[in-house]
Amino acid sequence: LHDALPISSITINSISLKAGSKILLVGHSEALTWSQQGQNLKITLPPNFSASYAIVIGLASSVSAP
Repeated sequence: LHDALPISSITINSISLKAGSKILLVGHSEALTWSQQGQNLKITLPPNFSASYAIVIGLASSVSAP
C-alpha cells in the first residue's frame, strides 16, 4: 500500500449549488463546509483528512451546470 495524501480541500469545476445545500463525505458524520467560487465549487475537507484511493461525496440538493 502507498502512503495516504493529506488533502485540505477539493474544487469541482463548472458546478453550482443552491444556497443551503449540504455536502456529505462518506465515512464522516457532519456536513462539509463549501463555497461557490464563480462557476466552481470549493469543498473544505475535515482537519487531518487523508485519502489513500478515493474521496466519495454526496450532494444533498439540486445542482445546476452553467
